[in-house]
Amino acid sequence: MAETVTSSDALTWTVKLRANLKFTDGSPFDAAAVKFNWDRIDDPANASANRPQTQALSSVTVVDGTTLRVVLKTANGQWPRTLAGAMSYIGSPAAVKADPNALAQKPIAAGPFILKDRVRDSQTTYVRNPNYFDFPRPYADSVVVRPITDDSQRYNSFHAGEGDVMYTFSVDVVNSAQRDKHQMRLLPPQTSIALMVGVTIPPTDDVSIRTAMAKALDLQFIAKNVYNQDFFPNSIFPSQSPYYDANATQPSVDLAGAQQLVDAYVAKTGKDVNITYTNIAGFPAFLQLAEVIKAQLEKLNKVHVTIESMASAAYVGKLRAGGVQLGQNNITSIEPGIFDTFHTGGAANFDKYSNSVTDAALDRARASIDAPSYINAIKDANKQIVKDLPWIALKLTNAYDIYQNNVNDVQVASDAVPRSDLIWFSR
Repeated sequence: MAETVTSSDALTWTVKLRANLKFTDGSPFDAAAVKFNWDRIDDPANASANRPQTQALSSVTVVDGTTLRVVLKTANGQWPRTLAGAMSYIGSPAAVKADPNALAQKPIAAGPFILKDRVRDSQTTYVRNPNYFDFPRPYADSVVVRPITDDSQRYNSFHAGEGDVMYTFSVDVVNSAQRDKHQMRLLPPQTSIALMVGVTIPPTDDVSIRTAMAKALDLQFIAKNVYNQDFFPNSIFPSQSPYYDANATQPSVDLAGAQQLVDAYVAKTGKDVNITYTNIAGFPAFLQLAEVIKAQLEKLNKVHVTIESMASAAYVGKLRAGGVQLGQNNITSIEPGIFDTFHTGGAANFDKYSNSVTDAALDRARASIDAPSYINAIKDANKQIVKDLPWIALKLTNAYDIYQNNVNDVQVASDAVPRSDLIWFSR
């Protein structure tokens, strides 16, 4: 919806909207509407998950109907990425004022599709917005989103013609799609799926125990037997990522070295190493990973791992409260994902990690306005992260979009979600 987002100093930004934009209720999508939504996000009474992003704003001024001037509290050369992510959810002020609670069930926005209906845990249906600004897009008349958590079931449904596009990390599914001659594309690598470690919860608050865990985990075994891959990571960044540094990698498997660290900890504290792994129930692959990690860590004497499984909503609640000691996690975007995950007080820093060296490097990345400076600063942050090990990389995120042969122009946004407004079908 924005034509340009510009700044000369990474501190003061000018956001220029397209002219004559409308919400689906006919009300204007203008600078005042954007500010209204950001103010609403920033209101603590609304408990928005995106409030950390609006808290980074010093001021927002409506210059005219299509222009906003945004002053940040600290320079952030990567702020347009945040704008396109957490701050891009703009609803109709008229609809909010008419019924603030209704918007959650029946959002009124200005995107290419309009919510028609939603059946919890079944499907969500969207229909084409006939007044979308980018005519003749969208090309599809409707989009139906169906959540199927099991990869094999999801592929079987897709292959039977019950879906047009699907998303997967599964090598088995990719192999099946290749065999069945479906179209697919490898999505740009972001980060690795990792084991998040609670760095404030004993005994994983001790870096020697986190190091012992990294040395005890046989990632090659995990890659082959859990993920059906022949390759495995040694950093939160895949080797093909511009942020990868071969000199900044986590420890390789070394059971003898891991045992020495555990023995030293037990001798120092007089306590065994008791760890809780929190798993999201309902996903067989997640439980398999938890059980493999438990088996590998318990090869060490005096190490005991308990697996607790809970529903997704309960897991998220415990995660946000900082109560997860071990759990699977990943970063869906480099910016603001890396900053939010590893900077002290970051919006997604659920393991409460804090290191001044990491913070300084991430602050430099945020302040940079050119790509080389940003990349080098992220690499510097990663050098400290692999020493502290708040996360231990487990799996390369080789994700694929798979789509039927009559589906065309499947492009993805920065978070790897297909651009539904661009997709069209051959007859």
